[in-house]
Amino acid sequence: MLHNMELPTAQLTAMHANLNRDTKKQRKPYNALDFCLFVDREQYKPEALAAAAYMRLIEDKVLPPWALFCIADFKHAKPAARSAEEVAIIHESFILLAPVEIEGGLTGLMLAEGAISNSTIEVTFEGQPWEVRIPRLDGFTVATSNIELDAVKQPGGPETEGSGSPNPPHLSAIPEPAML
Repeated sequence: MLHNMELPTAQLTAMHANLNRDTKKQRKPYNALDFCLFVDREQYKPEALAAAAYMRLIEDKVLPPWALFCIADFKHAKPAARSAEEVAIIHESFILLAPVEIEGGLTGLMLAEGAISNSTIEVTFEGQPWEVRIPRLDGFTVATSNIELDAVKQPGGPETEGSGSPNPPHLSAIPEPAML
């Protein structure tokens, strides 16, 4: 009950902190839980959210067989109450559990097959198409906590530098000179 009463103040504090946040030092935005005193932090840890998401994928029968290698780490959790599409980003060789949007990309617990290493893939997050860059992976299957995936293309935004866009994002609105 105390936690519910402190949420409005925590939300305002998080908003104020994000307005003054140095994005180079603190890439991930603050959220209200960062400023709550009476919250059960174990329930909201990334590992607990990822475990609940993993169990939701199993219960909905959408977890690919290659991702069963880490079931022992997650079997203690209850399935998340939300649908599989809301708690995970699912690709044929890649799963991002408990995804969170950060500046310039996404973060979460990644399960991936080594074959997808060093590639750019298209995924759907919150109903929007994204292109994310998968880093180099060592091994046949990999589980990586708190990974930050760089977005090559975010919904409603320009492609990032180096992704094939002809103009940098700050110059994309400037018309090109006419050829004579």
